[in-house]
Amino acid sequence: MTPIFGPELGQAVYQVPEGEKVVRYWAAMASDAPLGKPDPTEIDEVIWLNPEAAKKKLTLKDDQKLVDFFLDFGTHTTPLVLLRHAKAVRREDWDGDDGDRPLDVTGQRQAKRLLPLYLPYDIKEIHTSDAMRCLETVQPFARALKIKTVTSKDLSEYGYALDKELSLIYVQELFESNVSAIICSHNPVIPKLVKKILGKKNFKQLDEKLSPGDAWVLHHRDGEIVAVDWIEAPAS
Repeated sequence: MTPIFGPELGQAVYQVPEGEKVVRYWAAMASDAPLGKPDPTEIDEVIWLNPEAAKKKLTLKDDQKLVDFFLDFGTHTTPLVLLRHAKAVRREDWDGDDGDRPLDVTGQRQAKRLLPLYLPYDIKEIHTSDAMRCLETVQPFARALKIKTVTSKDLSEYGYALDKELSLIYVQELFESNVSAIICSHNPVIPKLVKKILGKKNFKQLDEKLSPGDAWVLHHRDGEIVAVDWIEAPAS
């Protein structure tokens, strides 16, 4: 079965003979029918239940809370991923135009490892700043999914400094289009755009600092953001 991720619900921690086991849960939709049999060392049985019936099957309160979170978030959300470009060559080490500054070796490795992190979100569009470091971040992902990258200076540091309103309009229109999308931009730009989109709303995940390759995922439905996830950059 191929899941399409919605918001992350939380995690459960268990003690097993090998030590501590952490299991993370997401709200998800099945994109196709299950095929084959589950790994018997991990799963005893696969059954489909509505949320209330599932809660009655669960014996641990922490597991029951995961179902409550699912009910709070609801279904049929759309993700908008706001991705900070991977690690780039330092400004002080680059003599050319800042827009041409590329990824360093670590950033190149990060870019190649983004696919597994965002594949479950069923991304349909990729939008990026025209800065080289942003283009190089999404290129491996775009090639793997055969998605044409949309490039815009409105998502760049230069474009944002030139006209903040154009940058906001660009992101707002993509948000309202209700399509699963990734925007690759810059640390000075992304937090300001998110703050504008959220208005007075706040989510604790936004307290996480965006390091190179990190992202926030805004899960929205009917024009309202219902959850925000923070995704750490892939190990390099």
